[in-house]
Amino acid sequence: MCLYSKKRKKLIAEEDIHCCKVLIINLNEGKCRFLTPYMKNEVESGVVYGSEKTKETWGETYLAEDGSLYYTVGKGFHHSFKNRSDAEKQWVFSKRIAIVDAYIPKGSEYFVGSSGPGKDEVVYASSAIRYDFDKDKILAGIDK
Repeated sequence: MCLYSKKRKKLIAEEDIHCCKVLIINLNEGKCRFLTPYMKNEVESGVVYGSEKTKETWGETYLAEDGSLYYTVGKGFHHSFKNRSDAEKQWVFSKRIAIVDAYIPKGSEYFVGSSGPGKDEVVYASSAIRYDFDKDKILAGIDK
């Protein structure tokens, strides 16, 4: 997922920022793993994950049909949604996902934007993220 923004502005979290993250539920050989959708990194609840990016890194610029210029933040940052309903809209096609609570930790760098030009949901790209989910509760609610 890429973040698109009309402004090249890096922010610093003054307190933990609640967000929602989509994770893939991987059930193989009797093991359950939770993976990030694009990079396929395994994650656990309660752990703070840092970013491979240490500097402000903007990807390509994108010129929208209406003539607006957007900047992108892609690979190397933790991407998340501000609202659960926006995450649900993006991921309705998959049964084996979990939309979990997460937090951008206080002091972390982050960017705010959308998942594409003309989209109205709010997404974040951050230098760190902490997941907060109950694995057993999620597993109880899926078809195995």
